[in-house]
Amino acid sequence: MVNEYVISQRPEKFRCPKWDGENISTNIKCGYCGYVFREKDYYNDEVSTEKDECGENSNMVLYVISFLLPLVGIILGVIYIGKDENDLGKSLILFSIIIAIIGYVLALALI
Repeated sequence: MVNEYVISQRPEKFRCPKWDGENISTNIKCGYCGYVFREKDYYNDEVSTEKDECGENSNMVLYVISFLLPLVGIILGVIYIGKDENDLGKSLILFSIIIAIIGYVLALALI
């Protein structure tokens, strides 16, 4: 449960990242589409988009690691799903599995 101090630090109103409908900071779900908000969704202003742009560059490192070590990529994907970053976590797991399958097929072809 989020304490009152955290709620008081949020902006009064914000937009749903999925539906773009306006919500108040005490909402847990979007009043329009039912999307369950994560803490970062309450701060979807220009500052948070700058953070997202920096995050995209660091995500590339995760994909390189997943390419070189698919098992580590799967573990990272599970960690990011646990951190409520479902899209990144799922894509890391899928990417790692595909790379592992391609590596396995290539290894069989060379035998």
